[in-house]
Amino acid sequence: MRGQRRARRAAESLWTSLQRTPRRIEDEMKVWITKYALTRGIIARDAELCSERMIVINGRYPQYYHLPYWHRSHDEAVTHANKLLRLKLSSLLKQIAKLEKITF
Repeated sequence: MRGQRRARRAAESLWTSLQRTPRRIEDEMKVWITKYALTRGIIARDAELCSERMIVINGRYPQYYHLPYWHRSHDEAVTHANKLLRLKLSSLLKQIAKLEKITF
């Protein structure tokens, strides 16, 4: 009997700890995601702040993003996407130069 009560209490406490705490409106904010800016574009979503440098977008499967791939303003996101574009273009130019040196 004691063992059953103890097991039931342990299961109840585990269940309550696994349940999500209710969301507060202050935790949600609009963010712009630039992680996939060169393939999908800049994505605008509502997200919750997990820590100073990380956000989560809740849905069927939660998505987590770390800085510098999310931004609080659209202007910051555009600036970062342009930086990513410049870096990708310079990388491609280096690859082109390397391929042009190859002889068969």
